Amino acid sequence: MNRKAGTTRTQDGKLDSTAGRHTLLDSIAEKFLTGDQKALLVEAEEAVKTLAGDALAIGKIYAKYMSTIVEKGKEWVETEVQRLERLSSGSVTPAKADDLTRRKNILSAFK
Repeated sequence: MNRKAGTTRTQDGKLDSTAGRHTLLDSIAEKFLTGDQKALLVEAEEAVKTLAGDALAIGKIYAKYMSTIVEKGKEWVETEVQRLERLSSGSVTPAKADDLTRRKNILSAFK
């Protein structure tokens, strides 16, 4: 059903683990923690420039996360995942829950 509707939802209506993910940026993120971070950040920023619409918004999150990792270190990823989980466990609107899920999904590409 998701393929026909173009969605990434589970049966209970929540976003699945692929929501917010981008194949090209995922491949860069997988190399990011162990590779040349500055070069990979430039590569990601160039890739983001080619995106449009929702993909552009998602791409900007990847680039922002990469910049933050360069600045704060790879330990930041786990800290941010924990922060997002705390936020999502509280009382949030469905739209905010979707945003938090997308962000957690993107962070999972860096592990």
